[in-house]
Amino acid sequence: MSLPRSRHHRAPCRRFLAAVLSTFAFLSSLVADADEPTESAMSKARPETATVTLVEDQALVGELIDATIQVDTKYGKLSIPTEDILQIRMRPAISEEEAAELRALVRRVGSADDSSSLTDENLNRIREYGARGYAIIEEEMRRADESRKDDLGIVLTSILLDTSALIGPNDEIVTKRFTVRGKIVETSLQIRCLGRVLDVPRQDIIAVTYQAPELAKTFKVLPNHLEQQSWLTTGVELRKGQKFELSPSGSMTYNGRSFGPQGLSNHSWNSRSVGQLQYRIGASGAWVPLTAKMEVKADQSGELHLSIHHFNNSSTGEFKVVLRTERR
Repeated sequence: MSLPRSRHHRAPCRRFLAAVLSTFAFLSSLVADADEPTESAMSKARPETATVTLVEDQALVGELIDATIQVDTKYGKLSIPTEDILQIRMRPAISEEEAAELRALVRRVGSADDSSSLTDENLNRIREYGARGYAIIEEEMRRADESRKDDLGIVLTSILLDTSALIGPNDEIVTKRFTVRGKIVETSLQIRCLGRVLDVPRQDIIAVTYQAPELAKTFKVLPNHLEQQSWLTTGVELRKGQKFELSPSGSMTYNGRSFGPQGLSNHSWNSRSVGQLQYRIGASGAWVPLTAKMEVKADQSGELHLSIHHFNNSSTGEFKVVLRTERR
């Protein structure tokens, strides 16, 4: 699928990209963060085996047998016991050959001898590098002219919005009580798999996950969050196959009548109760009733949206929706 190349919205695009890049720069400056564990994370026993996600869509299941993992941070070197680790994410590696190819692709975008179709093809190939190519794309974007900056900005924004991507120069280790960002000292990790100990080079590792950290967020859905045009955009990107849980609560009042997420039982539109709470995944997804706690597997990738079904926004009150899912 070709990336959009419209020039009509360059200024808003640049402002949005600048805001995203500014936020990312701030977050990247935090080398070590400490967060209180969630109740669910504390209540779950960590599995003995981890899923090791490797490059080229490979994976294995085994036990990390290194007793500790050493991390260099700007505050000094930390030694983290393996038994406390829930997840390790490695900063993406890119070979010299791949870096050279990516630079050549970036420099062709918008060049005088590059047709529109070839430019779109180049952009899609550049986007496939994802987080591995972020630093190179960002560097080349600073040197690009205004027309090329628009196209490259779209690519950078799409990478930043991919919640599975680890952007920046640091690795990340999530433990039961805090998250550390820095550079992992080990050049390889030892994984016991099927009775054998494998010495896996760090450049081949994307992540080691014992227990994915949980994302828990609460959203307020107001009477003006109508499905027709003003639904609530949550900012949470779900990936196809990702499991998540939605728990609705709250009430609204219209003309003296109070109702919950089920909507008004004796008023319907398109076979669905008016005022009913609903969700969808992505702008192309279908609206799905959200009247009680649901455990769902995403049928496509996209942002989680929430809305009220075909209603008059002159009502009062609010619904609340608690989202729980694995942090991707």
